[in-house]
Amino acid sequence: PKHAEIANCVNTHREAVSRTMSDLMRQGILRRGSGELIVLQVDRLRDLADH
Repeated sequence: PKHAEIANCVNTHREAVSRTMSDLMRQGILRRGSGELIVLQVDRLRDLADH
């Protein structure tokens, strides 16, 4: 999905989504595939979402 689509779903700005996605990729939690996002560390992502 595009960052703007994600932003719309969670009621935030595209820039915030881009920044957060970049941070998650730098941490090795997410990876971008061809037209998809791959969650590499589900538990870490869940922990971040819970806080």
